[in-house]
Amino acid sequence: MQAGIEASMGSVEDSYNNALAENLWMLIKTEGLPGRTFTTRAEAKLALFE
Repeated sequence: MQAGIEASMGSVEDSYNNALAENLWMLIKTEGLPGRTFTTRAEAKLALFE
């Protein structure tokens, strides 16, 4: 860690550690905002909460 960067990981060999977050992103990408493009981060946030 010479650059002061640490890996962002949970426990070793725990494949379910991030399952909820991954499932949420999959739903957003496939059902929530398919094919849409946004010019600003604020515009994307508004679309998520419509």
